[in-house]
Amino acid sequence: MPSVSEASGRVCGANRHHQGRDLPRRRPDPSLPLGVTRQRGAVIALVFAGVLFAALEVALDLRVRAVRAASVVPISSLQRNDPVRRRFGLLHGMSSLSLAIQILIAAAATVAIERDPTPTAH
Repeated sequence: MPSVSEASGRVCGANRHHQGRDLPRRRPDPSLPLGVTRQRGAVIALVFAGVLFAALEVALDLRVRAVRAASVVPISSLQRNDPVRRRFGLLHGMSSLSLAIQILIAAAATVAIERDPTPTAH
């Protein structure tokens, strides 16, 4: 029968291989009562990153539209070294890169969700 150490209040002797020594206490994880595991924490972080990149993409899209609206001729008819066309190209490229990163984040979040061993409530 395990005995309780009077000084610490911890259970002693529960495992014979510890030879009656007090086992070190593990600090409780404050996120566990909320049902947040490391796997879910990773999913939450990925979703947060996805939202940030979506906001960035919206801001870039608004800038692209402003450049397009400010141009008196279609962007494709401007010369390649024209500053308006170069700015449009840079913003469009950054917007496309942001969308690609969002796709990768969504794929990583999906994989993390599928690997989560905890059952979900329906």
